[in-house]
Amino acid sequence: MTEMEFNGYSWKDNNGNTRDLMPLLTDYELNAIRLRVWVDPNNSGANGWCDIDDLVNKSKLADAENLDIMICIHYSDWWADPSIQTKPAAWVGLSVSQLETAVYNHTYDILNALGNENIVPKWVQIGNETNDGMLWPTGKASTGGFSNYAKFINAGTSAVKNYNSNIKTIIHLANGNDNGLFLWNIDGLLNNGLLANIIDVIGMSLYPDESNWISLVDDAYNNTIDLQSRYNKDVMVVEVGFSNNRPDISYQFLTYIIEKTRQANGLGVLYWEPIAHGNFTNYSKGAWDIDGSPSIAMDAFKDLGIQNVEDNNFLKNENFKIIPNPTKKFLKIELNSQDDHLLLIFNILGEKLIEI
Repeated sequence: MTEMEFNGYSWKDNNGNTRDLMPLLTDYELNAIRLRVWVDPNNSGANGWCDIDDLVNKSKLADAENLDIMICIHYSDWWADPSIQTKPAAWVGLSVSQLETAVYNHTYDILNALGNENIVPKWVQIGNETNDGMLWPTGKASTGGFSNYAKFINAGTSAVKNYNSNIKTIIHLANGNDNGLFLWNIDGLLNNGLLANIIDVIGMSLYPDESNWISLVDDAYNNTIDLQSRYNKDVMVVEVGFSNNRPDISYQFLTYIIEKTRQANGLGVLYWEPIAHGNFTNYSKGAWDIDGSPSIAMDAFKDLGIQNVEDNNFLKNENFKIIPNPTKKFLKIELNSQDDHLLLIFNILGEKLIEI
């Protein structure tokens, strides 16, 4: 946000009015925001953005709108994700125990900086998409680093809990549809000394495309159910995105994953960098139109109740199954019996469109 504004970007509502971003987000009934922080982005292509000071400035704006705050700590000077988990330049050459201390101190420093502004985040994410560990190569899980990976996670979660035990800690993996990945990663951590009692939430990312979003959401739903049962932890979809070239399908995807997460008793769904538009940093998975206003995809976060079946007269999944908001102009309905049914279709405004 701050980098975009520095480069001349501004925000509009769908009536063309220039707005401050945080109040505009609350128009879409968002109640939480996820903010990343790098160790020393002056050492990278991040050009200084998303350091602790920048994080605090954005957190103050979010806090003013009563948004819950999730801090996503990349223990790197720039991006950390499944393909890259580079140590911060200042941490290169440190021993394992020194890296543990560095993780602890950096995490605590972030919370102290926020605390100085009377801000307490609701969640802190220890690492970002650590599918194969963090702080490579020392903590790369697949090459003998599981023990170190667990130590680094423990250092971060301990810092959070020692600062404020009410803050929820998150471990975060990508590919939320891949149950095998989550079991390999979490079981590996547990087998190598993870302090599971100070991990509160398992976070997942999901980035489907036009061809597979229904199946990937269904797989993520099944994964959520298994993780909750297997590890007795809350699960949250902390990061999603979809091509900004198809905001209509992005809306359908978001509606579906929000509802499936609700059905699975997940904690929520967060869209990663929805405000990206106008080819900003070549990122193509925002949810904003080129004119600086939210695209129709953002409407999925408004609780219109269009997927709520609890108050309907039919028993859920007994007579038929609806795959909501599919691509193109088709509504997929699977009948579970040969009985005759009256079908009424309404739009999101509650207007009847079809009676069959």
